Amino acid sequence: MGNGKSIEDLELLAIRIRKHILRMYLNDQSLHLGSSLSSVEILTTVVFKYLRRTGDPINRDWLILSKGHAAPALYAALAEAGLIPFEELERIHSINSILQGHPEISIPGVDMSTGSLGQGLSFGVGVATAIKIHGGSGRVYVIMGDGEQDEGEVWEAMTHAASISDAINSKAPTIIFAKTVRGKGVVEIENTKSQKPGVEVVKRALINA
Repeated sequence: MGNGKSIEDLELLAIRIRKHILRMYLNDQSLHLGSSLSSVEILTTVVFKYLRRTGDPINRDWLILSKGHAAPALYAALAEAGLIPFEELERIHSINSILQGHPEISIPGVDMSTGSLGQGLSFGVGVATAIKIHGGSGRVYVIMGDGEQDEGEVWEAMTHAASISDAINSKAPTIIFAKTVRGKGVVEIENTKSQKPGVEVVKRALINA
């Protein structure tokens, strides 16, 4: 999926993904619009520039949308990547659609069924640990919301990640996206008034990880 697209290509993709989200929302106002739109640049950059989906489980990359209510953004990105039909986006939440309110592993491109907040990071750290133990080159990307970081399980995962920093911080690092947290194995993408959030910011964070 990731193929080294230019910043300009990624920005155009992000616009298309936003349009898909808005169309889905027009069909179903119960979708979480804000959470979905706030994830667009991160998902676009990871999926279309860095994510490696080929290979066995320890040598491919994993993408975990811990804040599962932002599923429309993930679905739109997967459709643009050719993993699900665009027509499915129009049927989101309908009884005959594979796309429901939260991601499920039955959907192509989804690595973890999410929706119960606070669990994605623990799963991601576990996958990353297993990859390192087995000598794989896979990377794990966990996209989190701010509210779920009040969960104790998130901080237990952070503590575990720090305690196994030799496994986490290697030439094939695990990159955890969080809005408000710093720590070993964690990359914080800052969003200040002087810094326009966008794919360039995400790309810079990944390069510096």
